[in-house]
Amino acid sequence: MPNPMYKHQMPTEKLKDEIEELKKIIDEKDQQIAELDQRDAILAALEAGGVDNWEGYESSVEEMRSSD
Repeated sequence: MPNPMYKHQMPTEKLKDEIEELKKIIDEKDQQIAELDQRDAILAALEAGGVDNWEGYESSVEEMRSSD
């Protein structure tokens, strides 16, 4: 029997379904974060190697920024 203090309780099954959906979203976001972390590490390594001094780097970055 539902506790009368919690008049707006969701049914248990609905809550379980919503929790599972949120877990899927969290897993997707964790994967996206891991991919972005990897890309950031690659970029940092390239910049440490001097790629930001290569001919065409600045114009490529400006082109990317202007397309946003």
